[in-house]
Amino acid sequence: MAAAMALMASVLAGAGLLGAAAHKWQLPAREATALIMLASGGAGALTALLAARVALHPAALAPAFWAAQLALFAGSLLARFYRDPERTPPGDPRAILSPADGTVIYLRRLSPGAALQAEKKGRAMGLAELQETPLAREELWQMGISMVFTDVHINRAPIAGRVTLVRHRPGPFLSLRRPEAAGANERQTLLIEGAGPPVAVVQIASRLVRRIRAFVKEGDPVEPGQRIGAITFGSQVDLLVPVRLCAEMRVAPGQRLVAGQTIVGRLTMPEDQPDGSL
Repeated sequence: MAAAMALMASVLAGAGLLGAAAHKWQLPAREATALIMLASGGAGALTALLAARVALHPAALAPAFWAAQLALFAGSLLARFYRDPERTPPGDPRAILSPADGTVIYLRRLSPGAALQAEKKGRAMGLAELQETPLAREELWQMGISMVFTDVHINRAPIAGRVTLVRHRPGPFLSLRRPEAAGANERQTLLIEGAGPPVAVVQIASRLVRRIRAFVKEGDPVEPGQRIGAITFGSQVDLLVPVRLCAEMRVAPGQRLVAGQTIVGRLTMPEDQPDGSL
C-alpha cells in the first residue's frame, strides 16, 4: 500500500513538473498533454515492474519513476523534433507555400526602402544582408513563423526558382544576460528568384542553441516544397515576398502552418503568361 501511494504521488508530481516545463517551452497543450501522459504511463509501468522484480524500497520509487519519466518524455520530444515527413505540395503553380511548420506571429507590409529587420521575442535584429539586394527597393510582405520544439524543423522552398543568395551569420557566444546579446541570434538568409524579384527565407536560431544547416547552395534550382535547410531546436523563420509578386497574403497571426503544404499567398502572373511558367 505504501509503495502504491508513493508511486501515485511520484506520477502526479512528475506530471506537474513536466507540465510546467511544457508551458515554459510554449509547447502546444494537446501535444504536451499526450506526451506527458505517455511518459507518465510508461514510467509508471516500468517502475512497478522494477519494484516487483527487485523489491525496491518505497523511498527509491520516486527517483526511479522520475528518471524513467524524464527519459521517456525527452525521448518522445526528440523523436518529434527530428522527424522529417514526406510532404506533397499542392498542384497550384501560383501557390506560395509556407517555408516552415509553426504559428504566424506577425504579418507586415513594408514600404520600399524600409529598414529590413526580423523580430524574435520582442527583440529586433537588422537583416543587413538584404539591404544590398533588390528586396531593399521593393514593397514587401514580411511574415514571421514561430517554431516550437514539437514542430518539424525542416524548412522548405516557398516557390520554384533558383537560389541566388545563401548568407550565413554565426551567432556570437555571449551570455544571454548581456544586453548586446539581444538580436545576436545565428541566422541564415536565402534568396530564391523565379520569374520576377526574389523572395527571401530567413532562418533564425535560438541564442542558446546555434545550429542552422543549408541543403542548397547558390545557383541551385529548387521546386516548391523542396527541403532547403534545417534549424536546431527553438527557432523562427521569416518569409519576405514582394507585393508585386503577391497582392495579398492569405494568413493571419495565430494561424498554424505546415511547411511545403500551406498556401500563404498566390503569385501574380501576367495574363499572357501561362500558369506554371515561373
